[in-house]
Amino acid sequence: LNSLHFLPAEALTCNKCRRFKIGFGCVTKQPSSSCIAQPGQKCKVVKSFLDGTIRGIIKQGCTKSIEECDLNVFNKTVGPVKMTCCDDCDFCNTE
Repeated sequence: LNSLHFLPAEALTCNKCRRFKIGFGCVTKQPSSSCIAQPGQKCKVVKSFLDGTIRGIIKQGCTKSIEECDLNVFNKTVGPVKMTCCDDCDFCNTE
C-alpha cells in the first residue's frame, strides 16, 4: 500500500522592527530582527501618511491576527496609518 506523506508547512519569517525610517532602516535601540508568523498570522508593515503620500514606515513584524490586515486608522501622534500584510514569501514585508 502506498501511504501519503505530508510535509509540515514552512514557517513564514518576517522582518521585525519597532521603528523604521525610510532611507535609514531600523532606528530602534535593538537591532532589526525577525519573527516567525504562527498559523493565522502574516507579515505586516505599518505606514503613516500625510496628504495621501507615504510619510514613513512605523513598524514591521508579525500580525497577531489577520483582522489587522488592511486597517486604516488615525493615530493621534503620526496621523493616518495603514497596516498592510503579506504572506507570499519570507521577509515579504521588507521595504
